[in-house]
Amino acid sequence: KGKIAYEVMKVVEGKPLFISQHYKRLQESAKKSGIVLNLTENEVVNSIKALSENNSIISGNIEISVSNDYSSLRFIPHFYPTPKMYEVGVPVGFYYAERNNPNAKIKNDRLRININKRIKQKGLFEVLLVSKQGYITEGSRSNVMYVDNNNKIYTTPDSQVLKGITRQTVIEICEKLNIEVATKLITKQMLNNFSAAFLTGTSPGVLPIKSIGYKPLSVENQTLQSIVSEFQKIELEIINSNR
Repeated sequence: KGKIAYEVMKVVEGKPLFISQHYKRLQESAKKSGIVLNLTENEVVNSIKALSENNSIISGNIEISVSNDYSSLRFIPHFYPTPKMYEVGVPVGFYYAERNNPNAKIKNDRLRININKRIKQKGLFEVLLVSKQGYITEGSRSNVMYVDNNNKIYTTPDSQVLKGITRQTVIEICEKLNIEVATKLITKQMLNNFSAAFLTGTSPGVLPIKSIGYKPLSVENQTLQSIVSEFQKIELEIINSNR
């Protein structure tokens, strides 16, 4: 009963990736939703380790859910993009909906079911949420970022989206690579200003988009590919450091 805050974490070789960032966001979601979080970060880490060992599963997605009545940790079905998808990109569409509290990761099963139907019907990988004002905010389970003809990156302002862990990592990568990042509200009409775009999220990491609606995009964009490569290096470093 009541609101449920949750996080989905990717586990590789029994080790959760970006665990501190996920725990911090879980704290923020719980606080904004009036949920008392009675779990420490170490307790979450130890629970993930026990869950992996008891089920003999070393890789996958784990969901932690918390409400004022209970907390739970479980493996959930996941789909990771194939190597081909990273190579040629994925098709993305639109869905007119907006979250009541974008900064809090709160379950909305009805919205999820309706979106999954649209994705399946249209043969899409993801849909981008469009607000009543006509702004593209984020993906239904990801963030979206754009690259213009001057190799400048654009992302929706923090106040309008769930502040994704992978999205923040990409922003830090851009700082390292001296790639300019701007926050701006984007409309469907503005998509013609961009030559490339990509999704960021727990399961896909950094995934190139080949089309948004009828707008084709370049997957070979050099700025995009440098970000993909750098993110994959970071994931590998986390896995190796935990061995």
